[in-house]
Amino acid sequence: MLSQGKTMEIAELYDLTHSYATTAQLAGVDPKTVRRALARRAAGYPPETRERGSVADPYLAKIDEWIERSSGLVRADVALLAQDALERCWAAEAERHRALAKRIDEHLGGIGQ
Repeated sequence: MLSQGKTMEIAELYDLTHSYATTAQLAGVDPKTVRRALARRAAGYPPETRERGSVADPYLAKIDEWIERSSGLVRADVALLAQDALERCWAAEAERHRALAKRIDEHLGGIGQ
């Protein structure tokens, strides 16, 4: 689905180029997407939109807790990024340790043979 801004960009580009292929290339979309967007515009339909949740939605309860505990001093966006970064680091670190241990075992196992 295209944003309203992208749909307007496609319409403006098409008005300048009068070519689906050139418009698609300039807008970075498929020519079929250009055709569909222009057909919807010509028929008088509003641009297609869909409601999306926020990336933070699953963490809202925890963010609210942090904000209340800190009396509003913790920024929710920073706290969310910090928690996500820590979780990724822990997972990546554990995976690196497993891979390193496996390589050491393979290397040491091959020396005495």
